[in-house]
Amino acid sequence: MRIKSFINQYRWSSFPRILKALGRKIGIVSETFFLLKYEINKTDIINKFNELDYSDVQELSEKNLYKIGFFNEEKLALYKERFDKGSYSCYAIVNDDEIQYLTWISWHNMNYPTFFDKCEALESNQALLEDSYCSPNHRGKGYHSKMNIYRLKKILDKGKSEVLVLVLKENKPALKVQYRSGFYHYKTIKYIKIGIWSRVFQKKHIIK
Repeated sequence: MRIKSFINQYRWSSFPRILKALGRKIGIVSETFFLLKYEINKTDIINKFNELDYSDVQELSEKNLYKIGFFNEEKLALYKERFDKGSYSCYAIVNDDEIQYLTWISWHNMNYPTFFDKCEALESNQALLEDSYCSPNHRGKGYHSKMNIYRLKKILDKGKSEVLVLVLKENKPALKVQYRSGFYHYKTIKYIKIGIWSRVFQKKHIIK
């Protein structure tokens, strides 16, 4: 199941992902991410939001964590930490008391992958979409697109004007969803680590 899910997610990019995984085993980490941006368009968000049914969506709190059956203890500890900070919102698609899809909004921090060892404060007009995951048994139902619009509506309601999301370059399905939601390529961020030496490169994407 994991191999099939991996191939479905990365498709033709599965081979370079495997090479990078092998590189990590010998101390070489090389990853490229696209930082995407969306400038809030109230009419567009409301129109898309009204086309979908969100009766199965709930905002989660720490007391709901026990219902999440597809994460390990380390991930659940991270979620508990986010709830304790109070600067995150968590939303889930729940059917028959089962959490089928989980996603987050960070209201104050631009969080990079943990191996970056880097976190930045968002600007006051910004929010970050992050950490979306669908249970393997419920993929292919359009949940990611649906919850993208849901989160944009929540951010609109908070009076924010810009939304960011960081996506792995090879994650073509996720990039496709974000582009379809109105995001554009804002920056390319590359992380390289060889042994104890590491560096982050950033290149702003010029929109023509």
